[in-house]
Amino acid sequence: MNRFIPVAWLGLLVGLACNLTAGERVAFIPGAEIGGEQVLGHLRLKSVITEFLDPQDTGLGKSLGYLVWRETLAAISDQRGAGVILAHPPGDQRIVEMLRQDYHQAALEIAKYEEAPIALWGRITREQGQLIIDTACTLLPEINQSVLKVRLAAGNPQAAADDPLTLQAVIPRSRFSFAWVETTRDKLFERSLVSGYEGAVLRAEPAENARSLAWLPANRGLQAVDMQGAWFKIRQTDGSHAYVHAASVMLPPREVAATGLRVKFHTKPTKDSTKLKELRLSGLYRVLDSRYLRKGVWYRIKAGETAGWVEGWRVTPRFSLPAVHFLAGLFRYFAQNYAVAEQEFGQFIERAGANTRNRVMATAYQLRAASRLMKAKHAFSADKDAVLADLEKASRLTPYDPSSYNLQVIAQLGAYPDAAKAIAALQRALDLDAEDPSALGLVVSLKKITERSGQTQYRNLLRFSSEEKLKIQSLTLP
Repeated sequence: MNRFIPVAWLGLLVGLACNLTAGERVAFIPGAEIGGEQVLGHLRLKSVITEFLDPQDTGLGKSLGYLVWRETLAAISDQRGAGVILAHPPGDQRIVEMLRQDYHQAALEIAKYEEAPIALWGRITREQGQLIIDTACTLLPEINQSVLKVRLAAGNPQAAADDPLTLQAVIPRSRFSFAWVETTRDKLFERSLVSGYEGAVLRAEPAENARSLAWLPANRGLQAVDMQGAWFKIRQTDGSHAYVHAASVMLPPREVAATGLRVKFHTKPTKDSTKLKELRLSGLYRVLDSRYLRKGVWYRIKAGETAGWVEGWRVTPRFSLPAVHFLAGLFRYFAQNYAVAEQEFGQFIERAGANTRNRVMATAYQLRAASRLMKAKHAFSADKDAVLADLEKASRLTPYDPSSYNLQVIAQLGAYPDAAKAIAALQRALDLDAEDPSALGLVVSLKKITERSGQTQYRNLLRFSSEEKLKIQSLTLP
């Protein structure tokens, strides 16, 4: 069975499952034979996050793995058919002590076994009192080629899914090393939490067999002050401390961002509650509490002297690491939630840092451009200027890469068609790599359209002048 999921301009040709977002844990024992029953086997879109390496023994490798796992789940909390798996050593064992083979390769082997097409891992070190976090992500084409090769198809809204011709471009990169992040322990772990849908148990010590202090119902706000292994240290209302396991809580962003919108503050996380005030928000705001409800997430924040609840869609979550936004963007893109995918890739671009590799930044701009194209209700409603601006930035970052020019072909043909500029972009891609598969595929399809060979609905969308047809025919194939 061909597992490639072609992403059409106006629809996903192979749908995703309809189960709610889920999280699960698996044992990570490098060197040992992988076996047992797959977790989240009913889901078609999954990611594996491995416990972070901790070569300097900061004691935070396990904690950071759990943190990124729960933040990623929060980032895609409303997405159906998606799951996030945490791979970690059993008990208190440290992954750096157990490693008997390449860490990256071990992470990929687990992702392959769990049939998760995305793997994310990293390392944490300490330098002059600051924590330095490196993260990386790999897409596995052998699991699901749609993740490795992000395909766009431009066409008539009524075009059949089985049209013999496809105008498509490929974003070919599959490995990403993100820029290191410098942070502190407080910025990572001092934050609000919410007990899970099945509640949570507060314990006297960070251990499963420790004395139970209280059982919390679902959706109860908590205040974390630190983290030890897989356990958050909680400050209770009387000032005492307790511990809650990370797997039993939801982890909202530590901060949210706003860009000048007027937002209503409520006394409770519901539209029916009393409205405190309406304020224009701009900047970053600390999340004091949050609620995950059927109709969406709410955040309790403070702006000036006003503290209250605001609807989650009115603000933008800011997670601990830019890599979480990149990962969430991939999830959203493949679930056709392109508006949120654009937002997540935008957050990554904004926060990626000056030391981010050009290839990674170029791909982020390509993915944001693709999201902007795909979110349009129809081809002609896309924000062509914003799309082309992103692709031009990608081209400047990686002038040797034809993929940005291939995407420009799609944008020029699909959004207010400009055939002359599309042909020029295609020629530029061929000049860079005369054997680039995407460029060659575009040449073949355009030639067939101009030759009127075979049945295709692209002719209802594209109109070429005689001169443009000659230019297309002059594009040579090897």
